[in-house]
Amino acid sequence: MKRFYLFLALFGLIPIIFFTGAAESHFRYLYYPILVLLIPLLNSNAILQAAVAFSILYSLVPFWLGGGYHVYLVATNVFSFLLAAVVSGRLSDIVNKDRESLRKTADTYHALTNSLNLKIMNLQSEVDSVSERYSHIQELDKNKTRFISGVSHEIRSPLSSIRSFSEILLNYEDIDADTRKEFLEIIKQESERLTQLANEILDIVRIESGKIEWHMDAIDIAEVADTAIKTMLLLAEDKGISLEQKIPGKLPPIKGDRNKILQVLLNLVSNAIKFTSQGKITVGAEDMPNEIRLYVSDTGEGVYPEEKEKIFDEFYRIGDDLTGRPKGSGLGLSISKKIVEAHGGKIWAESQLGKGSTFFFTLPKGAAVADEYRGIGEFAEIAGRQVLVLDDSVPVRQIMRSALESLGYSTLGAGSINTALEVAKARKLDAIIMGDPKSEDEFDKLRTFSRVQGIPLFLVSVINDEKSGLQVAVNGYISKPLDKNQILSTIKEVSQKKTGRVLIISDDPEEARNFQLLVGASGFETVIVPDVKSINGTKPPDMIIIGSLSRDQVYMTISSLRANQATKKVPLLLTLNILIRDIKCVGLNSSEYGKGLNKLIESLKGMV
Repeated sequence: MKRFYLFLALFGLIPIIFFTGAAESHFRYLYYPILVLLIPLLNSNAILQAAVAFSILYSLVPFWLGGGYHVYLVATNVFSFLLAAVVSGRLSDIVNKDRESLRKTADTYHALTNSLNLKIMNLQSEVDSVSERYSHIQELDKNKTRFISGVSHEIRSPLSSIRSFSEILLNYEDIDADTRKEFLEIIKQESERLTQLANEILDIVRIESGKIEWHMDAIDIAEVADTAIKTMLLLAEDKGISLEQKIPGKLPPIKGDRNKILQVLLNLVSNAIKFTSQGKITVGAEDMPNEIRLYVSDTGEGVYPEEKEKIFDEFYRIGDDLTGRPKGSGLGLSISKKIVEAHGGKIWAESQLGKGSTFFFTLPKGAAVADEYRGIGEFAEIAGRQVLVLDDSVPVRQIMRSALESLGYSTLGAGSINTALEVAKARKLDAIIMGDPKSEDEFDKLRTFSRVQGIPLFLVSVINDEKSGLQVAVNGYISKPLDKNQILSTIKEVSQKKTGRVLIISDDPEEARNFQLLVGASGFETVIVPDVKSINGTKPPDMIIIGSLSRDQVYMTISSLRANQATKKVPLLLTLNILIRDIKCVGLNSSEYGKGLNKLIESLKGMV
């Protein structure tokens, strides 16, 4: 715009010169300052062309006015104009050259600055990663120390009693029969206490490692509650406490491990008896819409509000530092919580100090079926292996079901994890197939349920290719939180290359930086783009990592990459906001895209 105004001013001098004395007009001298102003804006050719055009127009002004033509004056001025233009052009070239040199210097400075900032970011990321891992290790070490300390504390007391009384029996022969019997009874009780503690510790280890055996059958809650009451009745009567039950006459069956549910009730009733000196204890159940809610209520001393959550921690005991407290390992409620959660329920406590406590826990109903499946016929015999397809996209779900049914599988569909859980509790499934989960918390419910029930859980990303139809879309999955070993092992599974160019698609700078650090430090060249639209014109990579985008962005990104001939066969790794554990991730080999659902079928044949 500035250049335009200067041109306008330069050629605007011509009419001014025309009306103010023609060739002799003093306004002709304004040409020189205007030409100087054009030096930083134009190159030498443009300045010379403007000067020539101005000189021609200037030399024609006397002809338009008529009268005498001052040839010498005009020629002198034109020569002066052109000479000034040549000098200005030379100066313009020098200025532009210096400007270009300065620009290159600035670009180099900015590039070095960006490189330095990137290295600083990478170093900071590495420091953060090391710090996070160190904190995690510290937490694990703290938990291990606390667990060992708790076990040692619990073992020390009964062992001390056993040792003391056994030494007395061995060293003193004049002990009367009644005292000897009393000491032996104490040794027996303490031995049983040690055995119970060992069993509880083994229960915790087995549950957390997933190695515990679950015997899932239809359970009559009334029968289990009645067994628990009969087992604990004498213990309650010895303390002068009444033990009552409030179980409705008709409760629907639930699916679970009878002995484990009985263990939970026994733990709760036993704790109620320990902390109740008078009054009553009630074992009850309520029929809720989607679950059975059981409770154990007492008239004991109650629980402090700040302890309602802590009491479910391992080795935590109420008032442990006070004298005269009931003995216990502090593991019963922790085990009960793990058992209830493994069945898909939850456990909590409500209490008032001095008035008593009520411990609730829920168990999903075994016969609950979502409304959209009631037309199929509950618990009907279905020929073939039965697979549940879980995906919030109705078209994808329908197409996958059709493809599986054409191979002889019997299928059910679900649009959400909660619906899938309801269906899975009502039907005997051989496998569950799902797309990218939305929520870690919801997915944990399904993962725990599938592990307890022994139902294989498959994770697969599917797109509907316009040319090839339904396709398994990605080659592998990366789990969060990011772990270098898991990322590199996934890359190795997909491609045998130890080096190459990896494209990272992520709109989260922190995530992209972490990927660049973990992948780049292993010998791969990395390039970061915020979205799939930004990769146009870039060199095709050897592998693409898709970050934690939204569900719609993930589908659009994968579809776009598979539709592009340059990236169609490039291995894709998809990042999930979940831990990849207890699930079978269905991924392609290096260049298998285009073979439909073959990879999924192979996985099903191998595990179903």
